[in-house]
Amino acid sequence: MSTEQLYMLLAGIVIIGLSTLYVGIYNSIQRLINIIPEVASNITVLAQKRKDLISKLLSIVDSYGLHESGIATRLAAEFSGSQLSSGGVTSIVARLASLRMAFPELKANGLYSSLMDELANVETQIADRRERYNSTVRAYNTMLAQFPNNILLKPLSLRPKQFLTNQELSS
Repeated sequence: MSTEQLYMLLAGIVIIGLSTLYVGIYNSIQRLINIIPEVASNITVLAQKRKDLISKLLSIVDSYGLHESGIATRLAAEFSGSQLSSGGVTSIVARLASLRMAFPELKANGLYSSLMDELANVETQIADRRERYNSTVRAYNTMLAQFPNNILLKPLSLRPKQFLTNQELSS
């Protein structure tokens, strides 16, 4: 084997090695580029679910308030018409017993509790997704900044991504 052939072989090995390195870096960055919008989309879906749950909770609280004010109004009407006579105490107890039957305990408290548990679960999922998003962005930004990636990826004009904050989730 001549020296010229040896140089050609070494040049071929170097080119194959650099190509393999570049393809590996490119594929890794593309994987991260594809994960970031997926996780962001999951966060958006969970934020909408949180908004819907809060809306349901507010509606239950409002209806509970209306129910309670209706009970208070009816109780006031019932007792305002009654006059205490000699058997007044027995009469009030009888009326309270009949009012208790007429206004059974509000069942929404179980639904409220269930919705609150679901809301807590959604909040946990949002925190987990935000953490995954930020760790993916950190890996992406780190990959862009590391040598030799910063040189090899420069022609692609890739820009670092911003981390997701709580303020962005609140709006």
